[in-house]
Amino acid sequence: MPPCVSAHVGDQFNDKNKHLLDRVYSYFYFSINFGAFFSTLLTPWLLIKYGAALAFGIPGVLMAIATFVFWLGRKHYVHVPPTGKDGAAGFMPIALYSLRNIGKKKAGQELFDVAKGKFTTEEVEASKAALSIFKVFAAVTVFWALFDQTGSSWTLQAEKMDLNFFGIQMIASQVQAANPIMVMALIPVFTFGLYPLVEKLGYKVTPLRKMSVGMLMAGLSFVMVGMIERGLEAGIKVNIGWQVLAYLVLTCSEVMVSITGLEFAYTQAPRSMKSTIMSFWLLTVAFGNMLAGTIAQFNVFAGQGSKEFFFYAGLMMVTSVIFVWAASRYKVRSFIENLRPGAIPESV
Repeated sequence: MPPCVSAHVGDQFNDKNKHLLDRVYSYFYFSINFGAFFSTLLTPWLLIKYGAALAFGIPGVLMAIATFVFWLGRKHYVHVPPTGKDGAAGFMPIALYSLRNIGKKKAGQELFDVAKGKFTTEEVEASKAALSIFKVFAAVTVFWALFDQTGSSWTLQAEKMDLNFFGIQMIASQVQAANPIMVMALIPVFTFGLYPLVEKLGYKVTPLRKMSVGMLMAGLSFVMVGMIERGLEAGIKVNIGWQVLAYLVLTCSEVMVSITGLEFAYTQAPRSMKSTIMSFWLLTVAFGNMLAGTIAQFNVFAGQGSKEFFFYAGLMMVTSVIFVWAASRYKVRSFIENLRPGAIPESV
């Protein structure tokens, strides 16, 4: 999912309908999981039944069809061309220049202020906005690193459990397949049910608040699997349904963090930084994947049953507190284009 795709989704909205951004990104994330779920089911089956040519050829053909359909609707989209084509400086040139000239930074100045003069004030301010968002996103890296434990420590735990789920004998590795199904089921529940209900109760639902609660819920899910592990250590044959419940809590946190992150990344980025900020968001996932193995290696309780899970729970809670602190210091902005479908801005 390239960052330009996510940015293009947000480009279709303006001041009049920006309140629908959270909804459209929910649809966007639903579509991703819908495709991922069926590809996970069909591709291995096609590979075994008909071989690699058909198994990987069909997704290629479907991608070509999707691209053609997208092209057909080109006149109905808002088109915001890349700012770089007119020579506007991006984030990295300004960041590198500022770091190389950090000695010129004066008291009371921010790091990127030393780039003023070399670059325009607008370019520097856009980069400063991007840096502020990146600071908030940094804590989310740990969220994704721990989320990846479902494919390792959670699966190993499932192998020791009673895998009979309402009469269906499951395989331990199949349990995590419940995640995309839960995502698709929970998106409408949150979008049309929970969020409006919380608003009616008098609580403002903001992206940073949703993400904060989501981070805390991720920690709760690890507390739950830690309690399951304690039961297993006591010799109790715990049913897999309890881990499915933990998956439900973790998936709730994913819906609140991941979808909201896309919305937040778009609305907080000036035009010249839309794709850059979206790439920052995707980098939290990539760095989280890289960090997953490192965290497991440095976990002093690795292989010690419930202590390992409670360590992850504690780490997630600490990360959540850091995220809440960073979010409370962040100055919320709103960068929404006001263009009609088919329109292209005169200046970029």
